[in-house]
Amino acid sequence: MSRALFRRQPRTTPWLALGGVSGFALLALGFAHPPVSTLDAELGQALFAWRDGALAQACVALARLFDGLGHAPVQAAWVALIAALLASLGGDRPAAGVLVMAMLGQWGVNQLGKTLIDRPRPQLDPQLYTVGASFPSGHAMSATVLYGFLLLWLWPRCRPGLRPWLALGAIGWIAAQALARPLLGAHYLSDVLAGVALGLACLAPAHAWLAQRDSHAFA
Repeated sequence: MSRALFRRQPRTTPWLALGGVSGFALLALGFAHPPVSTLDAELGQALFAWRDGALAQACVALARLFDGLGHAPVQAAWVALIAALLASLGGDRPAAGVLVMAMLGQWGVNQLGKTLIDRPRPQLDPQLYTVGASFPSGHAMSATVLYGFLLLWLWPRCRPGLRPWLALGAIGWIAAQALARPLLGAHYLSDVLAGVALGLACLAPAHAWLAQRDSHAFA
């Protein structure tokens, strides 16, 4: 990675990387201690048990929708579609390439984290099919990188009055996809928080690249 990539980066980029890595590390150390791990398990059980009632069932149905959007084949197709739109309609092939590299990079980091920490999944729903270790959540991490990248790309290209709504939409989508996992019993709450934190760290290089290229908007 060249020096030019970081020459004019905004001050938020290193904090994005440092904050993400620090948050992930604190969560990884935290669930290894009984008081924290017990609280984590109790919160997950309470959220899973809340699923009774009409409103809760509606939330579960919505959670299944967001959960499905985060599965690898669906997300791969979604990333390919967004990259194609960036390259064709947006006329921005470099950004499309950076998005694909960012998504591949976060996948590799996520798999490494799962392998090193190897946290078992919560056993709340015996009918729920899950693959791999629990920590960090791949759904939360990939959503953070994908929709965070879209937010950064769209930010200088939309009117200032629309930017708060754009940010709210991206944050809401990430939160919905992340919280769907503990609601369905597929992850602990700390798993999805760690996924978001590590996703922010993985987003930092793309943020730096966009900032250097679009310095008039990110200065």
